[in-house]
Amino acid sequence: MHRAHSDKQTAILDAAQKRFSFYGLTKVTMDEIAEDLGISKAALYYYFPAKEELFRQVIARRHNEFFDLVEDANKTIQIAGEKILRYFQLYLAFFNKLLNLNLVNLNTVDIIHPIIKILFVEFTKKEYDLIESILHEGKKNNEFKIDSPQKTTVLLQHVMQGLRMRFFKAARNRDLEEFDIKMYENDIRLFAKIFLIGIGFPAENACL
Repeated sequence: MHRAHSDKQTAILDAAQKRFSFYGLTKVTMDEIAEDLGISKAALYYYFPAKEELFRQVIARRHNEFFDLVEDANKTIQIAGEKILRYFQLYLAFFNKLLNLNLVNLNTVDIIHPIIKILFVEFTKKEYDLIESILHEGKKNNEFKIDSPQKTTVLLQHVMQGLRMRFFKAARNRDLEEFDIKMYENDIRLFAKIFLIGIGFPAENACL
């Protein structure tokens, strides 16, 4: 019974993601998602009581997939600096995937933000725990020249959040262009290089 319930939720999330990717949150209805699945609207509401909750779970699934990828990568990487480098690489791929799936639509960011605000709080907490543990490992192994893994993690997060905010602000109220994405990617790559070199990672290996 539990497996069937889980399979149905997965099918609903897949169908919803496809709809949201094509049309965005505001233009999709629960009727359309139910029709795509061949189920009644009442059955859809049994699993997800509102469109906003369904959208939130689609984003949450992407967040979980991202952290699963990072954790899997860390199991095979022995050098802490390479773990941080890999984190930056996976983060860029994750952010691009959200944009390509139209799950972060800049024209409706003011509508989306309240719906997924709690998710980004949870994302930030998971991100902090992950990065802080890697920095602590690197400090313990004398790979990194840092005084406080905690403060260094907060600094990294503040810069990353600032770059995201600048990206959204610059592209708001107009169509997103390839230039916007490339500029953001270049900003992340530059910061990653500066950060990695700053904590003691070899400069020749610090490029994404």
